[in-house]
Amino acid sequence: MTHVLAHPYNWATEAPVSIYDMFNDFFNTPVRQDNRVFKVDVAEDDKGYTVEADLPGVSKDQIDIQLEEDKLTISVDYDSESEDKDEDKKYIHRERTHVSMARGCYLKDADPDKISAKLENGVLTVIVPKAVPESNVRKIDIA
Repeated sequence: MTHVLAHPYNWATEAPVSIYDMFNDFFNTPVRQDNRVFKVDVAEDDKGYTVEADLPGVSKDQIDIQLEEDKLTISVDYDSESEDKDEDKKYIHRERTHVSMARGCYLKDADPDKISAKLENGVLTVIVPKAVPESNVRKIDIA
């Protein structure tokens, strides 16, 4: 049997909900932030790796990139409370958050001395060249 309702309906209590309750619930219900991660694409070719991370609204001073033992880690620490506030506005409701998130991936044979990164239009691009393997062959002179 299908229910057809003309008014908003609370499925838990099976009672009609007023538009005022819906508005109040919107501002009083916390948003889940436990799944905050940014999307990352990693591509590989013969020369190295290209890592692209979607970071809209994040500035480069809020990003930390590290390579340690072939593990590339991109960390973001963003505090919206530190943004400039408009002192002329009289806020009725205001929410600010602190976001800290990180992603990592292993990049075999990464060359730590030649990594480059740029942030453009909310996309961080990290270029990680592969290290040229050293030859273990040594020529030995005869005395």
